[in-house]
Amino acid sequence: MITGIILAGGKSRRMGRDKGLMELGGRKIVERIIDALIPSVSEILIITDRTDDYSFLNHPILEDLHKGKGPLAGIYTGLLNSRTDGNFIAGCDYPLLEPDFVRRVIEIFEHSLSSEGFEILIPEVDGKIHPLCSIYRRRCLASIKDNLQRGDLRVQSLCRKAKTHFIKGSELAGLDIERNLFNLNRPEELAKLMELL
Repeated sequence: MITGIILAGGKSRRMGRDKGLMELGGRKIVERIIDALIPSVSEILIITDRTDDYSFLNHPILEDLHKGKGPLAGIYTGLLNSRTDGNFIAGCDYPLLEPDFVRRVIEIFEHSLSSEGFEILIPEVDGKIHPLCSIYRRRCLASIKDNLQRGDLRVQSLCRKAKTHFIKGSELAGLDIERNLFNLNRPEELAKLMELL
C-alpha cells in the first residue's frame, strides 16, 4: 500500500501564483495530479499552507506543520500523517504526471523492497534528479526533522544524507519521460507546457 502525498499551495515565488490552482486543459493542476495518483495509491493527502483554497477537494487537506519552510516541511507533514511505509510525493511542479508513470515508479519501489536499506526512491534522468516526484519511506522522518531543526531546508541535501536509490531513465523505458517529468516553475515555461499538453 502506498499513500499519495501532494505538496500544494506553497509560495510559488518564481511562478507568481499558486501552481496547484492553475487551470490546465480544463482542470486544476492539483486535480490532474490526483488523477495520476488515484489508480495506484490507497489514500491521497494534500499538504498546503492554505487549507481553505483546497477545501473543494474530496481528500484530506493537512496544514503544513512548518509553514514557510518549503517542500521539505511539506514532505515531513505528509509522512508524519501517512499510515503507509511507502509514500509517493508529488509536487504541483509536475502538471503532466500520468498514471502509467506513477505505476512504474511504484512497481520499481515494490521490487526494490527486498533491498530494505533505501529511504528514498528518486527518478534521475540526464543527470537531473526529481525529488518532488519520488517515493519516500516513513523511516526518513528522523533525517527530515534533523534537517528542519538545523535550518537545512534543501530537499537535495536530504537526498544526499539519506539512503537514496536513483531510478535511471532506462528503467522508465516506454514512458514519455519528458512529459511526466516536465517541471513547471516559471511563467516562461507555460509555452513549453502547452506544447506538451
